[in-house]
Amino acid sequence: MSELNDQELLSSYEGSAAHDEGQDAEVSRLTIALPEPLKLGETEIASITLREPTLYEVITAAKQVKSFPNISPVEVMEAELELVRQVSGLSDAVFSRLPASVVRQARDYVVRFEEEARQRMAEQIEGWGDDLPAERTLAFSPSIPGGSQNWDSMSLRSPTVGQMRPAKALLKKPSLEALFRSDELLITAVSGWPKAAVLRLPISRYVEAAGYLNAFFPDGR
Repeated sequence: MSELNDQELLSSYEGSAAHDEGQDAEVSRLTIALPEPLKLGETEIASITLREPTLYEVITAAKQVKSFPNISPVEVMEAELELVRQVSGLSDAVFSRLPASVVRQARDYVVRFEEEARQRMAEQIEGWGDDLPAERTLAFSPSIPGGSQNWDSMSLRSPTVGQMRPAKALLKKPSLEALFRSDELLITAVSGWPKAAVLRLPISRYVEAAGYLNAFFPDGR
């Protein structure tokens, strides 16, 4: 699947189109061989290749979750399947033909980035206690494209009230998707990065940025 440009990415952000963010070759990937190749006409698919999901892909997958905060196991499964499908770059028709054993291995790989990042961030916030750093800079290699340039660092600080209110307003109708969108709006406002670049953040780096900014609020969000 070809990479979306900024306009296409921002347009599909309001819809549900799949997205390959075109990360650099330096990004670690996992290739899973299929027990038997899938035949698509004259083409054969013998493996799938995975990498860390982006914030955009996680937000799109979160649309599968309709119940909140009591999310049903079925909705969790559907969201995780959609995340794997997006990261793999496969169409719905091809993805539906994958063996469950392969999908489970793929699922374990793609979801661990966010899970492990949240655990690390929780430990870091606990270590900070009431002494949050006034500023924090995140470095990126490879850089993140967006807004006609590449971004290799993100400078963060305590959000202002004016930055906080629009982001938190999205939570008046709480949903899993709204939580991610609220964080995206806050990161965009504080960092000065264009929205397209923020949406391309690897999910683990999103957790770092959102975790730090939300730590300034009494409820941690």
